Amino acid sequence: MFEKMKGLPPKKKIEYFFQYYGIITAIIIAGVAFAIYWIVHIVTLKQDVASIMVINGASQTEEIQLDDYFDQVLTDCGFSTRKDKISIESGIFAGPAYDQQTTYYSNMKIQTVLAAKTVDVILFDEDMREEMMSFGAFSDIRPYLPEGFEEAHPDQLIYSTDEETGEKAPVAVRVNPDSKLMKIGQWYQNQTVYIGIGFAPLTDQVQVYQTLIKDLLEE
Repeated sequence: MFEKMKGLPPKKKIEYFFQYYGIITAIIIAGVAFAIYWIVHIVTLKQDVASIMVINGASQTEEIQLDDYFDQVLTDCGFSTRKDKISIESGIFAGPAYDQQTTYYSNMKIQTVLAAKTVDVILFDEDMREEMMSFGAFSDIRPYLPEGFEEAHPDQLIYSTDEETGEKAPVAVRVNPDSKLMKIGQWYQNQTVYIGIGFAPLTDQVQVYQTLIKDLLEE
């Protein structure tokens, strides 16, 4: 083939080359591009250190403000902001204030992620309190509360009884609406809000949960 190309003008050489090697060349280019994409994707992919589900709350804040706050939490807890992140899902609405179909699909989604243990921190309002408690997918929240909080603020705790063991434990706590994280997120306006911990977070992330909950409860 190359012997034939020697006597051809430049334009004909190009046409001749692509006539015989066009498909192979396209496959090689596509393969290289795909490999580069996956290398970049893997290198820049961040791991979820914690995930927050916000039910019946719509954030009015700039996303960059939350990102800056979460980056600071991660840094304080010894994680890398280049490799790790805290994710938020806030487009979930259910309860008497919403239509039956919206509530049905939202409840299905909530139960699915709780059962799959893919969400760690759950914020929900008064309208969803009984429903969330009925799902039975919360951890005992005491290991994540500030020291002495249970004794100082027993009225803020929501208890649940384990059906298998019969043990009663606090699984959610009422959030201070003027707390740091609530002010930054601006998810709820004039609503009573609670926080629960999914069942059950990984032990190496405990400090992150403790920091987030502390900022949700502080005066």
